[in-house]
Amino acid sequence: NKARLESRQWYDLLTELKGNLKVIEDSYADEVKAYADAQETQQHNIAEEFEQRWIAKQGKQLADDKQHQVVLARKTGELLADKCVRETADLDERVAQLRAEKKLLIKIEKLITEAKLSEAKGEATALMS
Repeated sequence: NKARLESRQWYDLLTELKGNLKVIEDSYADEVKAYADAQETQQHNIAEEFEQRWIAKQGKQLADDKQHQVVLARKTGELLADKCVRETADLDERVAQLRAEKKLLIKIEKLITEAKLSEAKGEATALMS
């Protein structure tokens, strides 16, 4: 009877130890899973931070490129405006030259006409005499 009681106590102790071991194993498995989840979260956060930095860098590059395009467009506009001013002044000068040439041609034409008239008058006078 005593051996049975002792065997029963050992059996109960072994059952309790197996239960405790199961709790420890489950707890350890939970800790391993939590650690793996934490590592995965950390990797995800690192990747997300890298992606955000990359997006910010690309955004800055695009903004810089657009700013450069604006500067170039502004310079091009200024150059075109200056060119228009120069060409307008050149055209105004050419128009003034053409007007002066036209006046000169009109004077020359009048002189030629007067000379022809004078010559014709002289010939007519010579014929009449």
